[in-house]
This record gives sequence, C-alpha cells and structure tokens, in this order.
Amino acid sequence: MPGQLLCLHFQPFLQVRVETKAQQKAYLTLQTFLDDLPPLQLPADLRQYWEQKAVRAEQLADLQQQSAGAVGEALENIEAFYQQRAATLQAYLTWRQSAEWQRSPAGRLQQAWRDYLQSSGYYTVFIPALRSLSPAYEHYCQKLQATNQAFLSAHPEFSALGTG
Repeated sequence: MPGQLLCLHFQPFLQVRVETKAQQKAYLTLQTFLDDLPPLQLPADLRQYWEQKAVRAEQLADLQQQSAGAVGEALENIEAFYQQRAATLQAYLTWRQSAEWQRSPAGRLQQAWRDYLQSSGYYTVFIPALRSLSPAYEHYCQKLQATNQAFLSAHPEFSALGTG
C-alpha cells in the first residue's frame, strides 16, 4: 500500500529519462526503497477509517490536477494565496492544534503516517533520491522550500503544524 501511494503521488515527477550515472544510482535507490518498504501497520479502527476515506487510483488524477492548481497558485504568490484564504487557514490551524484533532481518526492516521515515513527512510532516502533522479522534482522542492520559508516568516504560528 505505501509504495503504491508513493508511486501514484510522485508519478508526475517520475516521467524522466535516466541519462546520468547519478540518475541511474537514484533510480536504483528508489527501486530498492520501494521494494523493501515495510507495510504500514495500523490499528484496526484506523485501517477501517483508511479504507473508507482512501482515494482510489482512478480519483487520484483529478485530485492531483486540482491540487496542482492550488499549489501552483501558492508557489507564485504565497501572501496573496494566504490573504484570499486567511479565515479558512486560521480555522484549520486552530483545529489542527486541538486535542479533538489529535484524538480524531484523521489526526491519528496522519501521525501514524508521519511516524511511518520517518522510520522508513522516506525523508533520508526516498526524497533525496527522487530529487537526484528528477530535475523537475528538484526544481519543485527548491521553489516549495523558498515559499514555505517566506510563508513561515510572515506567519510563524503555522510552524506548529510541522512538515508532512
């Protein structure tokens, strides 16, 4: 399940021709990572919640297209993006910091994913390899990091949400 989700999620950045030794090494690293990825262990209630809420592959393309538009808009002008959605984003921040969120199935599932990604090497193996393999993903990450830094400088209260 996790490997399939990663492939589907990053598919737009995986359409790359492997031309250099560094890209070849990155490709092999990604392949090994995905082949060796352990299953995500969830308690029965979270597994049931996941199965009820999970996006199916056929729905993913539409969601990716929708989110790409919003992300693109945010990357172009984060402050305008924020100002247009300030009330919604502030309400989201309040909800995400609440004990109710942390106890909710969605909050617990998000924490389980964060823990899983941290322990699996996602941040230390998968992401660096993908950045080496895909120039488009490397460019996207650089722009995303710069935008995030600018946003958090202007709105430090959102740093409480962390990454992931």
